Amino acid sequence: NSNHTLQDLGYYRIPEDVERMLSLNKGKNKSRVAANKILQAHRHLDMSPLFGSELDLLPRVVAWLDRFAESRPDLKLSSIFEFV
Repeated sequence: NSNHTLQDLGYYRIPEDVERMLSLNKGKNKSRVAANKILQAHRHLDMSPLFGSELDLLPRVVAWLDRFAESRPDLKLSSIFEFV
């Protein structure tokens, strides 16, 4: 089961940001739904937990950002810059 399946809360009034997140759940590709939620919820991705691996994870980070963050070039650059 996934938290990416709930799409609405019926007639309850919910905040606009929660409504936006729920509307993302309508997407069929749940990996993209999860990535979009991460990108919308976080203005900056903290890369410091990955630094212990030296640069081994950098190609994976770049691949993930290329796949999911095409509309956030600022996030791509700032995340990659942290490795330098």
